[in-house]
Amino acid sequence: VVTLILRLTPYGVLAIMTKTIATSDIDSIAKLGMFVIASYAAHIAMFIIHLLLITFSGLNPITYVKKAFPVMVFAFTSRSSAGALPLNIKTQKSMGVPEGIANFAGSFGLSSVKTAVPA
Repeated sequence: VVTLILRLTPYGVLAIMTKTIATSDIDSIAKLGMFVIASYAAHIAMFIIHLLLITFSGLNPITYVKKAFPVMVFAFTSRSSAGALPLNIKTQKSMGVPEGIANFAGSFGLSSVKTAVPA
């Protein structure tokens, strides 16, 4: 059932987007487009800051990105921190983080995001 819903979700999103575009004026669509561009620019800026912090801490940012890329892409595309938690913990362990710390850090990060951002 879950797989069926996940496979049909893009069609539902397309229908909602089509209705929204068809019933909105061009100024509203332009404002939404600017918001999307600003949102992606903010994500890119935070990613660069994250890489700078990794570099200043003495780690190789290229190696980090190669190891963390799958979990980052999954979390970004699924928009689900909870769904990415198992992959997050697995990736941390592959980077040499002890299992207990990986479990704590993943769970703490998940709960702090849920606390900071109201659903």
